[in-house]
Amino acid sequence: MLHAEHVALPPIVGTVAVLCYMNAMHGDFVHDDLKAIVSNADVTGEVAVAEVFVHDFWGSDIRSNTSHKSYRPLTTLTFRATHAVFGLRPLAYHVVNVALHVIVTSLLHVFMREMDKASREGALAASLLFAVHPIHTEAVTGLVGRADVLCAAFFLSCLIAYRR
Repeated sequence: MLHAEHVALPPIVGTVAVLCYMNAMHGDFVHDDLKAIVSNADVTGEVAVAEVFVHDFWGSDIRSNTSHKSYRPLTTLTFRATHAVFGLRPLAYHVVNVALHVIVTSLLHVFMREMDKASREGALAASLLFAVHPIHTEAVTGLVGRADVLCAAFFLSCLIAYRR
């Protein structure tokens, strides 16, 4: 049975998750971001939305021999939605990535609270450690890392749904 205390993320966890990445908020598009976001017609809306489903992550036809074959249409659609609202303002993309990190941290907290032997303190400690662990730096601050953060969100959502 789901109780309110299982869902409520202690404000400190969300705050710590945001503060940890505040220094990256004003970063620019770099490296892979340039090809995957800035010059990707799937993101900038220069092609129909349906094209996202036949293109790789970089905007190339996935059937092409020169395609990278990395297929991440949901991530590309989130970039496209961000672009539709904010254009090519890197701050918006960073804010979305940090918000997704807070969501994943929240989902971990919910999962830990629903574990049979997890105490409130144990779930809080696990959530805080997850929020600040440096292994997440590339996924949260590198804009193309959004694919990893989205994957974590779906994975934890599935675990929670399965346990229920």
